[in-house]
Amino acid sequence: MEFTLQIIDLVEQTRRLGQAAPTLMSLITEVETVRAGEIEKPVRELAPIAVRLHGLAMQYTAQLAALSTSQYAAMKDGHQNLAELAKACAHVSFAATMCTFAIHRRTEVLLYEDGDETPKASRDNLKSAAEELMHAAKTYRRQAQRLSFRLASTPARHEDQQLIAQALAVTPANPEPRSSTAGPDRDTPGNPSTLADPSPAVAQQAAPARTAGPPKLNPAQHRALHLIDTSTVMYAQWPRKRPTVDTGSPERISTRTVDALQARRLIGRDVRTGLHEGQRLLLTTAGREALLRLGPAPEPGVPAPARRTGPALTR
Repeated sequence: MEFTLQIIDLVEQTRRLGQAAPTLMSLITEVETVRAGEIEKPVRELAPIAVRLHGLAMQYTAQLAALSTSQYAAMKDGHQNLAELAKACAHVSFAATMCTFAIHRRTEVLLYEDGDETPKASRDNLKSAAEELMHAAKTYRRQAQRLSFRLASTPARHEDQQLIAQALAVTPANPEPRSSTAGPDRDTPGNPSTLADPSPAVAQQAAPARTAGPPKLNPAQHRALHLIDTSTVMYAQWPRKRPTVDTGSPERISTRTVDALQARRLIGRDVRTGLHEGQRLLLTTAGREALLRLGPAPEPGVPAPARRTGPALTR
């Protein structure tokens, strides 16, 4: 079965992976607390834990499925990392089953005359559950650290961009047809207000249909995409004033470049702040995919010296 490689937000995925370990550790504490007692009310004590673990198993498996069809799979050691996450999902699922089984072993005395009246068997089940959760927590912590490093390291990020670009080049395209009832685009280059997405959250505009090759951008536009992806670039404008772009570094991005990238729906603005405060420029889904297809950005040019002003020199 063919599929299209999806470009997803790996920063958000890193956050989710990082949250898994403390969540599982807190459940281990709950399991050990119940295990230390007599488990006289097994359903009340263990059912909530089992339900939460089953829910987490489904959540983690859904994340695994999303990562497996995304650029994460094409990154360095992507398949090995997916295999480790699959094993972690199995650990959580097995722990949920062991908690449910612990309930059964504590209540089977009501079903069978020779049932064990002591909590020993249930405690053994809970010990196994805690061990499984510990294995899963260590895996998620390790995977979160690995992905965080790949995203933070410039050489690693460039290496992954090349691997992802190669994967995108061989992945069959699956463009979504545009509805015939859709009206013409209202975005017009030069109008800064068109950068803001009407959604109340982060401006992430709709991506155009994927194509087999990278978009045609000049070096300045390519470099601008890279800067917007790797640093905080702010777009600001006061009433009756020209808009300004602040990269926080000696490098510059012209408003003409911003308008050109906006016209192609490669960037948007975080509209949660006002224009006079400054709105952060962000890559859209199409922008992230374009950056991956284009590969490493060109090196920044030497900034032109400021033009000297003053009276003309005469002989």
